[in-house]
Amino acid sequence: MTLELVFSSLLKTMLYVGVFATAGLIFADASLYGYRRRLELNSLGLAAFTGLIAATQFCFLFLRLGGGFDAPTLSALFGSSAGLSLILQFVSAVVIGLGGTRPLIRLAGAGGLVAGLAFSGHMAARAGVGGAIFVGLHIGLATWWFGGLWRLLSLESPTEFGEVARRFSQQAFGAVLALVMAGPFMAVILLGTEIDLSQAYVRWLALKVAIVAGVLGLAAYNRWRLVPRLADSETASNALRQVVKIEMGLFAAVMVVTACLTTLSAPVHRFEAPVLNVAAPPVVEAGALRISQYAMRATRGTVPVSAVYLTVENTGKTPDRLVSAQCVCAESASLHIMSMKDGLMGMAPAPEGFNVPAQAGLVLAPMGAHIMLTGTNRRLVEGERQQVVLTFERVGKVELEVPVTGQVSAHSHSH
Repeated sequence: MTLELVFSSLLKTMLYVGVFATAGLIFADASLYGYRRRLELNSLGLAAFTGLIAATQFCFLFLRLGGGFDAPTLSALFGSSAGLSLILQFVSAVVIGLGGTRPLIRLAGAGGLVAGLAFSGHMAARAGVGGAIFVGLHIGLATWWFGGLWRLLSLESPTEFGEVARRFSQQAFGAVLALVMAGPFMAVILLGTEIDLSQAYVRWLALKVAIVAGVLGLAAYNRWRLVPRLADSETASNALRQVVKIEMGLFAAVMVVTACLTTLSAPVHRFEAPVLNVAAPPVVEAGALRISQYAMRATRGTVPVSAVYLTVENTGKTPDRLVSAQCVCAESASLHIMSMKDGLMGMAPAPEGFNVPAQAGLVLAPMGAHIMLTGTNRRLVEGERQQVVLTFERVGKVELEVPVTGQVSAHSHSH
């Protein structure tokens, strides 16, 4: 794991905390108090924090894309779901800050924060707008739940604490039921019906489900054991406060796992060995490098994953190195390599890049080294072309108009 990925996961975790706290308090206050509670100073501080993290993550995304003001980089920044979602979240945080006492404006800003998360996730890439709306409602309910817990802990008056706890418990029953029912549905959309625990994404998801199960167990304990005893027992009130703190801690753990899940992995679906069915594109020369046989695999259905394959010939006497790639059609373009270990095929990132030896070459092909595209922001259709920018250590950036094909077989890339 590189320092870049660790920092990216940390930024995502902070953004999740900001969104859940800011939007959650607004949603919870609207349902528990009916707009009677004013937006407090700490809520404004949370909105400012969320906006700052969104802006920082946007700048970090710009640097990850190369930090250049060229057309491919700016197109990937402002034309991708990741970039647009961060812009939406920054604007939404500003709207909340400027909304003052106007509840509808605050609610609109909170909705924008949630929408930013919904439209930048794997579910939106897999199931389109419908999937984004569905997961947006799912996230909205989860933020309301988190905000309700936060509000409970902020109440010092035992009387108000008991009243709000009873209202929250009554309202939470339907929300929790909807969240529980939505979970399996989203898992099937993302992973299909075959669960492969060898995938890092599935293991992260299993950990997330286990933590959520703990949150649900505590919620059930609160509703049926502690809340009914609040009127008669001060001990129940103190116990409820302690359980709520644990519940919020588990929520924070879910955010950390989700950040790792969406940053370090992606839902991978198995596909058949590809076959080249397009005419060979023209050879592109950059210094001593000759790039040929480049192709991009068409996406299958709504699966937001593709790959780029190519051959690089180095006719010079100095080695070079492919260090990164960018594509306007995907949230992430990363260098990966597949290899056999203990009889099993595995895939791992190659953050150090791929060497292009002098008087030799580099082949990116299925079942070997390749450029992996995750979070594709549109369906990749056979016959079209997508712009890909390769960055080499010596010759710099090289732009390719890569044809999209049904599949590309390993034997098609010979040298």
